Amino acid sequence: MELKQHTIRLSLIFIVCLISGCVSIPKQAFDKSTKANIKSITLLQVQDPTFYYAVDTSGAGGIALGYSNAVVNHSYEFTHLMSGQELQVGNRLTQELISKLENSGYSVNVLRGVRPKGTNNLDADFSNIKTDGDAIMDVRVNVIGYTSAVFSKEFRPWIGVSSRLVNAQNYKQLYFEVFGYGPDNSIGQDITHIPQSGNHRYGSFHEITSNLEEAGKVLLIGIPIISDAISKQL
Repeated sequence: MELKQHTIRLSLIFIVCLISGCVSIPKQAFDKSTKANIKSITLLQVQDPTFYYAVDTSGAGGIALGYSNAVVNHSYEFTHLMSGQELQVGNRLTQELISKLENSGYSVNVLRGVRPKGTNNLDADFSNIKTDGDAIMDVRVNVIGYTSAVFSKEFRPWIGVSSRLVNAQNYKQLYFEVFGYGPDNSIGQDITHIPQSGNHRYGSFHEITSNLEEAGKVLLIGIPIISDAISKQL
């Protein structure tokens, strides 16, 4: 029993790490009393994901038995298969954010081809980004694909996104939050869970690959939902 519980926790820690981009930054709510000072947002073009995950966490003893290798194999195969789908996740999320933020009263300018210095959220340095806007928004797709809930063999859509807003003049962080769309495997971590829209699920990885176009469209359902959740925090 102890090994089983330990293995489950390892599986969930792996999931949480992927959702958050394997970077531990505390959630920081946006102080809405300062909203009057933030009239324009420079939104960095959201980058397309380069990896599509297919992770099965249903087996409590999976890692102990070496199943994690199969998970990696699923993900690499899924990435290869999804490369031909042209989902344009980054562009879709960017456009949805523009629409939602403008509806919230912000003026939005998109900056393409420019990224903060650093390799991840933890060491991101925005000092190289010059803009006339009041704030800079950086939204990252940390994970996208399909995963099963613990003790379930059904694969469900799974998207992990981080959202950050910094002051454009002094680069002080104004807001940071990680969102997890799909099964709630956050194990109490600082991740805002967004339930899946609809009841789309697949009984196996083979079923996903046999319905690849549909599986891609199901993932895209989550994009406007995530962008809506982000904009409501601002």
